[in-house]
Amino acid sequence: MIGSYGTVVVICVASLAIGHGIFALTGETRWNWLAPAVGYAALLVLCDSVIRLPGHGWTAVLTVIVVVGGAVAVVIGRRPAVGASLLDGLVVVIATVAATAIPFVASGRVGVLGVSFLNDLAVHLPLADSLLHPQVAAFTNHGPPGYPSGPHAIMATAAQGLGVSLGDSSTGLLVATTVLTGLTALAGLEELPRLARWVTATLAATFYLSAAWYAQGAFKEPIVGMLLLALVLLVLRGRRERFANSWRVAVPAALLLVGIVYVYSYTGLIWPAAFLVIWGAGELTLLLMRPGRRRLLHELRLRAAALSAGVGLFVLGMTPEAPHVKAFARSLGGATLGTVPAIAKTNTGNLPQPLSGREALGIWLQSDFRFWPSNVHEARLFSLLALAVLLFGVGRELANRELAIPAALLACALVFLYSRHTQSFYVAAKALVVPAPVVALAAGRGLFRRVGLRSRSRELTLALVAVAVPFLLLAFGSSFVALRGAYVDPADHARELRSFVRKLDHSPTLVLVHDDFYQYELLPVPTSSPPMPPPSLAAWFSAQKPWQYGSPIDFDSVDAAVLDRFDHVITVRTAYQSEPPSNFRLETRTRSYDVWRRVGRTPPRHLLPEAGAPGAVLDCRRRWGQDIARAHGVARVRARPIVQYLSWGLRPGQSRSTTITLPRGTWELSLVYTSPFSLRVAAGQLRTTLPANLDRPGAFWRIGDVRGNGRPLTVSFTQERPNVLSAPSEIAGMGTLAAVKAAGGRTLPLSQSCGKYVDWYRTPT
Repeated sequence: MIGSYGTVVVICVASLAIGHGIFALTGETRWNWLAPAVGYAALLVLCDSVIRLPGHGWTAVLTVIVVVGGAVAVVIGRRPAVGASLLDGLVVVIATVAATAIPFVASGRVGVLGVSFLNDLAVHLPLADSLLHPQVAAFTNHGPPGYPSGPHAIMATAAQGLGVSLGDSSTGLLVATTVLTGLTALAGLEELPRLARWVTATLAATFYLSAAWYAQGAFKEPIVGMLLLALVLLVLRGRRERFANSWRVAVPAALLLVGIVYVYSYTGLIWPAAFLVIWGAGELTLLLMRPGRRRLLHELRLRAAALSAGVGLFVLGMTPEAPHVKAFARSLGGATLGTVPAIAKTNTGNLPQPLSGREALGIWLQSDFRFWPSNVHEARLFSLLALAVLLFGVGRELANRELAIPAALLACALVFLYSRHTQSFYVAAKALVVPAPVVALAAGRGLFRRVGLRSRSRELTLALVAVAVPFLLLAFGSSFVALRGAYVDPADHARELRSFVRKLDHSPTLVLVHDDFYQYELLPVPTSSPPMPPPSLAAWFSAQKPWQYGSPIDFDSVDAAVLDRFDHVITVRTAYQSEPPSNFRLETRTRSYDVWRRVGRTPPRHLLPEAGAPGAVLDCRRRWGQDIARAHGVARVRARPIVQYLSWGLRPGQSRSTTITLPRGTWELSLVYTSPFSLRVAAGQLRTTLPANLDRPGAFWRIGDVRGNGRPLTVSFTQERPNVLSAPSEIAGMGTLAAVKAAGGRTLPLSQSCGKYVDWYRTPT
């Protein structure tokens, strides 16, 4: 928790200081809530540019300290008036931090967000680590060439400076983005009453799809949304001031555009480009409708220097990123604007279906944004309410001849329609997230602005209140259910894996576990895993034991030639798996994992058709079994495991029991399960608690040892519920319960192995 929230403080303070320093240099003499976003954009460029220099992380840390110090000196020299702005900012920070803490309170822990729901951080975290330690890039999966890495550079710089993990700094980045979005929104709410400013800014930062993206640990689209919001409000403010100080618009605008490229590469420019074109066309139309059109050229000449400086700053900021943009464009095959990092049209990501455009309106009472709420009719009525509020806000903007926000909404709508018809619906969903802060801001300004309604009657005021109250309750309620349902990494398995790093000592290690985060958890050890092997350290499944998603992985899942490429192997600690080959020695063990060290070459062995089990019965009634039994070889036989298929779903606080009959002797119980909260297990004298587990399904996790006596044994399971805020819909998935007798296996001639449970066999040829 300290690492995550320490990162929040560092990013927010640095963004505020650098942003205000930039505005001070352009002649700004007052407190400006556009500064956080502009400073964040500058931080993206700064960190990503210097972290690649010698010294990497420490070079970036020292550079940021120097720049922040210089910015603070500039701001103090200008002595901007803070006044009531400080109170507004403080309230919004408290409100947004409280909102972003809902997943952590509901789950009872602070950790990486979105694990098992969207595991993209399994790629982003190694990418961030490769910025600190370039040598790890050779054996990690870290995206296509030229992938934009501005946010990763901020993560890495914060992690280096604070001495925290990249997982902690990634969570801090997500929280900081939400906080800074709320502060940026204050720049467009100066005309609102104080309470309305606080409410609308918080809503803009936590609007439904923004909250849903935060809950799944996705940071790129929320960052682009914040930078786009800042650009819209920058244009709005400049237009009101008749661009009297064009430097104060051109320089920050250039930085915001560059920042978007450092987050989303050149594809991210489609949103600001569409906005500026639509807004410029609207303003030009209004100008041509007024007398004095000849002043247009005069105005352009007056602002030519500032515009040229803005273009120059954009080019300068893009210079370090240009090679990456070129490589990224080449990796996409020359893809056009609006496409997203190497995502094919057939790639639907974690979405089972297209998202409804209604979700962009912010009222969607469904914890999982991928699906419709249970009451579809109610959802449609609520969407009509939200649409009416949004159209009212747009109408008020147009009535006041303020085109920036309507132009931004139209631009985002066109980008979404374009994406929906030309890209996968996974990409189209991303296009719904970016405009979320602008949509919330337009709704809030429409409901609460006094400008343009000075002569409004008491009846109109009451009507607006009657609409605003249910809209806000439903909008904040929608965000709440999305945040409460977030999956937070339990980190129990991650901590165990990280404890092996020193013992593995940079030796090539094979991970026989389906864990998307294995590379990050074991860095800087070069690792590979058959479900997700890196290109430079490939490990493939054995043709003798084909693997399917949801099946366990053990030593028999790979051939001897693959095992010989690695010095160590990590397996789940369970008796329900194949024996290790004779040349592997158990080196260390934790509650959930075993680490094996290879000594010499691995002897090849043959398998029966195991179908995901650790062995199979040699059926000599069949021709193939007779042929094997006649061979002059040996087989490793063991007691046949007792397996019971549960296929349950347990809600928090719910219990369920089963019975299993075990012959006399000691048996080890293990279970396939996933659970957002801890799982209490009782079996005879055994009482234990399995940790929350959000890993990929398939592995058998050890419960413990029990005594069999030939009579039915009751095994009960209870999913814990940390607190009343915990979502009641968080289902624990119970898969297969397996019992394995503690007695070891025996090696018999194949001719004596008929009808026995065979782990593996070996023949002379």
